[in-house]
Amino acid sequence: MTIAEIFMGWPAIISSLFFAAAGIIRRRPAYLVLAAVLLLGITLYLAGTPRFRFTGILLPISFPAAAVVVHRRKIWLAIILVSPTFIFFGWLAAIVLYQ
Repeated sequence: MTIAEIFMGWPAIISSLFFAAAGIIRRRPAYLVLAAVLLLGITLYLAGTPRFRFTGILLPISFPAAAVVVHRRKIWLAIILVSPTFIFFGWLAAIVLYQ
């Protein structure tokens, strides 16, 4: 597995979603920032495609916003901000697995 596959493929997506969930559950904004950094590679790649142009730009913005919200102790709002990312990559995984 090459470095590009690690930082732009499914390992980055899975670890990013893991750190996002851990950041919300443990109330650690730094985990959400790390999740945003891990997600940058795949989302910038997706932003280059016409179908996911805006999705690829908006998804990594929601994680630092959720980090600010977790820092202010509004966990419910952080869950709302991060849930579109979980839904999108769950949908993408279903598309890849069932094609």
